[in-house]
Amino acid sequence: MTTLVSNSESETRASGSPKAARRRKTAGDPGPKPGPRQSWAAPAFVLGVGALITAGVALWPAPAESIAKTEGPPAVNVKIQELVPIDQLDEIRLPAVLEPYRRVKVAAEVMGRVEKLGPKEGSDLEPNQPLAWLNSDLIQAAYDQAKAKHELDVHELKRYETLDDRGVATDIELFRAQAAAAISQAVLNEAGERLKRTVIRAPMAGVLNDMIIEPGEFVSAGTPVAEILEIDRLKAVVNLPERDVVHVSVGQKARILVDAIDGYELAGEVTFIESCGDERCRTFRTEITADNKQRRARAGLIVRVALRRNVIEKAIMIPLVAVIPTEEGYQVYVIEEGKARSRTVKVGLIVGDRVQAKIGLEPGDKLIVDGHRLVGDGAPVQVVE
Repeated sequence: MTTLVSNSESETRASGSPKAARRRKTAGDPGPKPGPRQSWAAPAFVLGVGALITAGVALWPAPAESIAKTEGPPAVNVKIQELVPIDQLDEIRLPAVLEPYRRVKVAAEVMGRVEKLGPKEGSDLEPNQPLAWLNSDLIQAAYDQAKAKHELDVHELKRYETLDDRGVATDIELFRAQAAAAISQAVLNEAGERLKRTVIRAPMAGVLNDMIIEPGEFVSAGTPVAEILEIDRLKAVVNLPERDVVHVSVGQKARILVDAIDGYELAGEVTFIESCGDERCRTFRTEITADNKQRRARAGLIVRVALRRNVIEKAIMIPLVAVIPTEEGYQVYVIEEGKARSRTVKVGLIVGDRVQAKIGLEPGDKLIVDGHRLVGDGAPVQVVE
């Protein structure tokens, strides 16, 4: 059985009976003094408990949020580029096709059978160089006939001239003799020219690109027999859009970039611009002529033509990789007082891997070009080489 004892009873038991206590109070006796153990036990217990609580608080791990707030986010390693304005050339670059400066189809001028061919395909030709020989038997016979007839007419003309000197021949007889000699001379000349044309010759210098006929083949007048190209000069043919044709004029210098040959380009000049553009595409055929004496470039290659539009003075050109597309436009990051700061930019001309920043950046800004996708506005950064 448990007996409950009140505080007053505890105090009575500790100091004796109530009567004894009253007697001590009347006599001025303070009562029994506590022993040494009673004087320090309670404070020591309190101090021990406090020490344990303090040690526990000190050893308890702090929340991650409080540590982050105390230390802050780590700095992001970035690379920068200090912006310097330059004079940027604005060029029009369009695809084009190289063509021979001249392409000539040589045709037979008289009919006949091909007896022999001259140079092989790919050979360099000189003007008037023979390409093929046609059978000339019939034409030779016609020439001999015309020659004989002309010799007879000339003889008759001399006879009538002698008679006229004597006053025997009439004027009409002399006139007829003169006309007959002139007509036979013309026939002889025609026969001679036809005989010459049995040898087909190159009309210009160039390269024999194609020999169309074969020995033994019969050709008529007008039949193509060979193709000759002038490739010491080439033409780059490009279709200029209507927004660019106003910036180009005949005589303007241009560059022809031959992508098939690494780093090779031809220096050209605009020699022709179509006066009336294509109504369907709104483009204007333009020819740029370039010297090709080394013959490194070949007709038929697809090339790029670079034509100067204008020069943008003090342009700020930045790497394309530094530009971040956003819903509102384009954004870049620069460094200000050791922190990344976002800038909204308006881009313009694109040249290779660089783009013009028209609005949003100033000369001297330190543009983040590497690590810019790992930072936010106000994030601490550390520049590395």
